[in-house]
Amino acid sequence: MAVLWLSQAKGGKPEVWSITRKTFPALKATAYRDFREIVTHLALWPAIHSNLSDMIFTFNNRSIEFFSLDEESKVRSRKRQHLHIVEADEVSFDIWTQLLIRTKGKVFADWNPSDPFHWLREEVEIKRAQAKGDVKVIVSTYRDNPHLDENERNEIEYLKDVDPELWAVFGEGEYGKLTGTIFKEYKIEDFPNDCDYTYLGIDFGYSHDPCAVILVGKSGNNIYIKQLVYETGLLNEQLVQRIKNLGYSHLLAVADSAEPKSIAELNGKGLNVAKAIKGPDSVRSGIMLVREFNLHIDPGSVNVIRELRAYKWADKKAGVPVDAFNHTLDALRYVVSKFMRTGQAFTIGERVTGATPFQA
Repeated sequence: MAVLWLSQAKGGKPEVWSITRKTFPALKATAYRDFREIVTHLALWPAIHSNLSDMIFTFNNRSIEFFSLDEESKVRSRKRQHLHIVEADEVSFDIWTQLLIRTKGKVFADWNPSDPFHWLREEVEIKRAQAKGDVKVIVSTYRDNPHLDENERNEIEYLKDVDPELWAVFGEGEYGKLTGTIFKEYKIEDFPNDCDYTYLGIDFGYSHDPCAVILVGKSGNNIYIKQLVYETGLLNEQLVQRIKNLGYSHLLAVADSAEPKSIAELNGKGLNVAKAIKGPDSVRSGIMLVREFNLHIDPGSVNVIRELRAYKWADKKAGVPVDAFNHTLDALRYVVSKFMRTGQAFTIGERVTGATPFQA
C-alpha cells in the first residue's frame, strides 16, 4: 500500500510515509527488503530518488522513510502523513503513543496475535475501538498472501496436525497464549566482535524445510547467535558459496549427522564440518544444555527470533518438542552439544580433516 501511495505522487506539499520496526537490522531484513523487491518488480526504482544513508526514498512530493524505534530521539523528533509499524508487538505502548501523536493520517500495524493480554489488544482493539471508533481489525492469514510458495504454505499447514495453539496463531490468525515455550528468556543485541569462541551451526533443508546456518559465539556463560542463511532450494555447492561469501568458511562448523553425504560434500569444497551428536535423548539433553546459557540474538536474525517465540514442548515430561519452528534452533543445539559445556573446558569434538586447530 505504501508503494502504491508513493507511485501516485503528483507534486504539491511534501508528504512522508514512515515504516518502522524496533531494530534497524530486523527492519532492513523484512520490510525494506520487501519494498525493494516491489518497486523493482514494478519498474519504479529508476524513477525514485534514493537517500540510502538516511533510508529515505522519494518520488515527486512523496517519500517513504525507514527508521528503527530503538532510540527515543527517532520516535519523538519525526512527523509524518502515514505510518506502518512492523511487528508492533515488539514495541511499548509509550512508543506507540508517541508515534501516533506525530502521525496525521493512517496508522498500520502488523503482528502475530500470540498473547491475548498484549496492550495492542486491550488498549487498541478493545478500548480505543470502543472510545473513538477509529480502529479496524483485519485478520490476515497465510491464505491471503499470494507471495508464499507451496513449501511455505505446507510448513504453516503442518501446524494443524502437530499443535493446535501454534495453528491458531500462525495458521488462523487468532489470539492464543502459547504455553510450554522452551526458551522464555533471551536478549536482542548486536553480535559482539570479541567472543571467546565462534562456530557455525548448520541444519540442512531443501524443498520443504529451509537450510539454516547460524553464527554462534560464546563469552563466559553467554551465547550469541546471528542468522546467516535461511533459505529453501539451496544445493550444497550454493551453500558453501554463501558461507564463503559471508567470510565464515574458516570457522569450524557442526551439522546434522543424519546427512553424512552432505557433510562430506561441504568438507570436500573447503569447509570444516563435524557431525552433530545424535542418539537417544540427544534432543532433550541438547535443549537442556542450551538453557544453561544466557542467549543473545542479533537484531537482524528475524527467523531465530520467530522460532524462539514459537518453539514449544509437544510432551514436556518426555522431553519431546514440537517438530516445527526449529531449524535455527536445531543448528544451535548441534553447536552447543558438540562444543560447549558449562563449567568445563571447550573441546572441538571430532577433528575434521584439514580443520584449523582450535584452542581447547
